[in-house]
This record gives sequence, C-alpha cells and structure tokens, in this order.
Amino acid sequence: MSSDGLKPTIKTLTLLADVTEPSSQSARSLIDVANQGGVKLDVGFFNTLIRRAAKAGDVEGAKAAKALMLERKLRVNARTFCSMALACRTQEDGLQLLSDMETCGVAANAHVFSALIGQATRRLDYAWLQELLHQMHRLRVSPNDVIIKQLEFAAQYPSNYDQYKSKNTYLEKINGFRGFYKQWLEFMPAQEMPHPWEKYRQPETENEQDGVESARGSDKPSQSH
Repeated sequence: MSSDGLKPTIKTLTLLADVTEPSSQSARSLIDVANQGGVKLDVGFFNTLIRRAAKAGDVEGAKAAKALMLERKLRVNARTFCSMALACRTQEDGLQLLSDMETCGVAANAHVFSALIGQATRRLDYAWLQELLHQMHRLRVSPNDVIIKQLEFAAQYPSNYDQYKSKNTYLEKINGFRGFYKQWLEFMPAQEMPHPWEKYRQPETENEQDGVESARGSDKPSQSH
C-alpha cells in the first residue's frame, strides 16, 4: 500500500488486528502504523485486539490492549467486556468483570454471560456456573437460546455414568448443579427470539394502515337515517 501511495484506513487496521499474531509487539506495530498514517483508532479496533488476545489465552495482552484503549480516552462498551470475558479463567475473574461493568455503567447482557459460562464450562467449574446463574438473576439478564444450550450441555451426565456403581465427587457436583439449574429455569424468563424472517419484513406505511382501517370500516353495515 505504501509503495502505491496508499494509506490504511481504520477498517484496514481493524481487519489486520483480527488476523495478526496476538502479541503486544503486533499491537504496537499496528498502532505505530496508525500514528504514521494519521489514522484515528476507535473502540472497535481495540475491542478486536482484546478479543484476539483473550481467545489466544493471553490474559495480560488483553488487559494491556484495554489499558491502551483507556489511555486514548475511549469509552469501553458491552463488546469490550464481552471480549474481556474470554480472558477470565476463574470465578474471581468473572465476578470482577461484572463489577467493573457496573462501575463503568455498562449493563451486562446475555453475550457477556455466554462468554463467562463458556469459560466456566471448559474448566468444569460448577460452583462458578451456579454463581453466574445467581448473577443473571440479580442483574435481570434473561438467558437466550445459546445460553440454554450451554447450560444443558453442562448439566449432562457422562454417557458411562452409573450413580450406583461408585462414588465420584465430580459427578456429585454435576448432580448438585442439575438440581439448581432446574429450579433456576422455573423463575428465569427466557429471551423471546425473533422469527428468522422478521428482519425481512417491511413496516407498514401510514397509507397501508389507513387502507386497512378503511377496509374495516367498509365492512360495517350502513345505517339508514
């Protein structure tokens, strides 16, 4: 691009942030290119850096990217915390993330909880999962279909499970979680998922609505005076 006299845009750099090696050196290189080209970096760029580092397990890299974002006086949003959630490794990390969201005035949503539930499930941490369900109830975040699928998977017994054969602490934890999860489902309203065709429907114009009302009016029997 440079040899052809072209300069990168914020979209170019954000796309590069999503495919370059997740490291502080790579992030700094992209930021240097932005500074040289006079490109103003935005929240989306740093969110991409955070997500890339978090997915690679680079917790410190994700935190460093967030720090660089705050240095530029950019405001974090729900997507920032959703990306940071992928870097959480313990229940303490997850609860701190939710606390940070409240401090920043950013409402927790189903996407953030889905990311945290995924982390807890990978670590077979049923105490963390149960605490996340408590937090969803406290913050009034209704589960969507993705979260329900995650929780159903977490609540499954192994295919070779035989509760009468031998005592297993891990399986007892699953059993305890299953009981709590069933109770939780009874008082937590699920999100109503829109019909897949909903986004293709066009809103009625005022003329169309008037036509409907006129048609309804024409069905009424006329009154003789």
